[in-house]
Amino acid sequence: MSNFILQSAKKKILLTNNNILKLRTIVTIAYFKDDLSSLDSTIQKELKKEFDEGKNWINRPDILKLFANTMPIWLPEELDFFIGRLLSVVKKNNNLSELMLERYFRIFGNYLVTCYTQKNTGNHVNEVINYMLNEPASFHLMIYKIHTSYMKALFDGDISKAKNIKKSLGEYGYKETIANWSL
Repeated sequence: MSNFILQSAKKKILLTNNNILKLRTIVTIAYFKDDLSSLDSTIQKELKKEFDEGKNWINRPDILKLFANTMPIWLPEELDFFIGRLLSVVKKNNNLSELMLERYFRIFGNYLVTCYTQKNTGNHVNEVINYMLNEPASFHLMIYKIHTSYMKALFDGDISKAKNIKKSLGEYGYKETIANWSL
């Protein structure tokens, strides 16, 4: 993370009264500095307060972004609990807008990446993969399905297939878009 971006992020923390934005920024800075262990228990407690069911976090874009940004710091069982809740609600809703479906796809994609990088098989990995691959979606959301196929190959240990997916996307002009994908 460049010094300019780091300073801008720190300034954002000082200037905002939005607790959700503060939490997202604090965790993002720690993540990019590869220093998640520096986050104290106060941050975890504040995060848990935001995910109270009474706050309807599953339908709030600001909380969904917070969840997506903070996945690497949750304990595996906590992450699985929240993904299980989210998946249960999303699977029952047949009337999701494309925007909300995209938000959920991003979160599920982050969950797969987090589980893979932490070498955590996660209780819901297969369920998330199946949901994302089988959920009807527009052309606009195709990259999420491709990413899910890629992650499935990684979880299955099919490195050759994962490399082929990544190589194909690179050949189609998406090399920069997929630069941070594993492998």
